[in-house]
Amino acid sequence: MDGWSRAYRACQNCGTTRRSHVAKGYCGLCLRQMRAIWNAEQWNRRRRETLKGVPTSGFSYKHGRHRLATDSMDAETFERFRAAYIAESKRILSVLKSRERYWLDEKIDGLDVEYQLRHIARLIRPRNRRAFYGRASSLRRRFGAQGLVALAQLLDELETLFPWQRSWGNIYEQTYATDAPDSP
Repeated sequence: MDGWSRAYRACQNCGTTRRSHVAKGYCGLCLRQMRAIWNAEQWNRRRRETLKGVPTSGFSYKHGRHRLATDSMDAETFERFRAAYIAESKRILSVLKSRERYWLDEKIDGLDVEYQLRHIARLIRPRNRRAFYGRASSLRRRFGAQGLVALAQLLDELETLFPWQRSWGNIYEQTYATDAPDSP
């Protein structure tokens, strides 16, 4: 088969052919998230070696082994943590897939580029957190349709230079969220 790899024409998640095939029909960015999901599905609290991807709590036991964030969780909380961890990996996969559309000749709007600028601004933490809000119309006028596509592609390349980080805040929020009864 003539294509991206011997068995696949493009990444099975994001559809890219720009990044190389790494394994199992995925590019490197998507494969990292898929492995996180596959590992999390195999987690077993009784077998510490299966807990790949679980962060350490920053504390150590007396014999030098680091405590994992899940060490103090009961079974129900652990399962919520696992579900939230998998959901976060799926969210990242979804973002990778949506970003690839900048390269697939789909229509790019000024708002798409504004969102990219906002995301990059959050990564670099500028003094003015709202620096790129309300720019969609001016971007559309200034760059036109072809310019927006080129700009979106450049911003996407810039975004890939930042290391992907899981939103541990989202994971812990979902893990410890409680359904409080309605107050009168």
